[in-house]
Amino acid sequence: MNEENYIIFLTISLLIGFIYFMINSYFAVSSPKLLPKKSYDLKKVTAIIPVYNEDPDLFEKVMQSVSGIKTIVVGDGCLEPYYSITKKYEGEFIYIKNRSGKRNALAQGLKKVKTEFVLFLDSDTILSEGSLTHMLSLMDEKTGGISPRVLMINNNKYSYYYSEFFERMSEVLQRALSRRGKVAVLYGHCALYRVDLIKKIVLSKNFTNPQVLGKRLTIGDDRQLTNFILNSGYRAIIDYESTAFTMPPEDIKGFVNQVIRWTKSNYFYFISDVIHGTIFKKGTLYIFNSFYTNVLPLLFIVFLLLDFSHDPKSYMYELFEYPKILLYVIFRIMDFLASMPILINILYIHTSHSFHGTPIHLFYNGHKLHVKFLTTTIHILSSLSSLPFAFAMFKLVERDRLKIIILGSVALVVQFFAAFYALLTLWKQDSWRTR
Repeated sequence: MNEENYIIFLTISLLIGFIYFMINSYFAVSSPKLLPKKSYDLKKVTAIIPVYNEDPDLFEKVMQSVSGIKTIVVGDGCLEPYYSITKKYEGEFIYIKNRSGKRNALAQGLKKVKTEFVLFLDSDTILSEGSLTHMLSLMDEKTGGISPRVLMINNNKYSYYYSEFFERMSEVLQRALSRRGKVAVLYGHCALYRVDLIKKIVLSKNFTNPQVLGKRLTIGDDRQLTNFILNSGYRAIIDYESTAFTMPPEDIKGFVNQVIRWTKSNYFYFISDVIHGTIFKKGTLYIFNSFYTNVLPLLFIVFLLLDFSHDPKSYMYELFEYPKILLYVIFRIMDFLASMPILINILYIHTSHSFHGTPIHLFYNGHKLHVKFLTTTIHILSSLSSLPFAFAMFKLVERDRLKIIILGSVALVVQFFAAFYALLTLWKQDSWRTR
């Protein structure tokens, strides 16, 4: 790819990225509180909790959090001590002798549900007091599913900071989408659904033994249900006045596997949505965010690989020039903020379309800036354009803020490599890394 096209691509990416960060950040920090619309009795809700080799003490806390409603626990290949704990809280226990997975466990539990609403709850997720009542109050006729805000339980391990950082980062986007009733996903940790809306699909083979693009999926049950609700014309929202606390992965390996699962699920359902045209029913912001987060990174990686193969030395140049140009940009910003006179005289931009592709040269106050300088500057400006997003995220981090921001930033690096690996192994069943 010649340098002129590369500059154009970077500039367009910068513009799109700026719009992406600004819109989502604004909607995230300015989203109004959701007011109760209806009043339901808790007797109208049944909780289904699939369990497999969960920590007994944590599982008991989960049972305590929903002790006021009818509860069905599905032991997926496990019996004790979960049976005894379930009976202690007057719940119903379904025992599946051979482990069959979360999807089948949810289906078996839903067969027993007679109430208007069902709460799918993970065996490591504790619902805060009063949260279910508030979630129910938002269940009007146009709403098909609601999740609470999910926070990580501090397990005193580094994985807590990674996971909390990652969760708050995704919350910025979720808040923006929830404002329009079209969240990307209702959390698999905890979600409230209309039984009459989802029962048919959950009990179908399309859910218990799903195939997307010809591949059998063992994950992504939450994404599938969210897609179904939105495609059926109902709203799917996050109630940020309600909270649930879930256990983060045990270590960095567990976090990596989690990111790989989510990335694969996300790409499969995104591609399926595009092929079937259902993505265009979900609103402008949903479409824009989906294409930005799924397509643009792929194009950028492709262009980087092409550019690297064409001129590897340019990357060494940018490596050494980056700090110098960063200081230059910071100085100019400070100069502007101080209201000092800035005279930017662009004499001309010279572009040659010769066979070999002559580099673009920008003349700033008579000093020629090489195209490498320009591309690195665009990279820096691209980073600076994400500042509103970073500010919005900073506001959402309420606990251990400094540690989460510093240690959690590692999650960005881990996420990048895990997501890249997920794309390379997208079609391999043995790399789904399910729990």
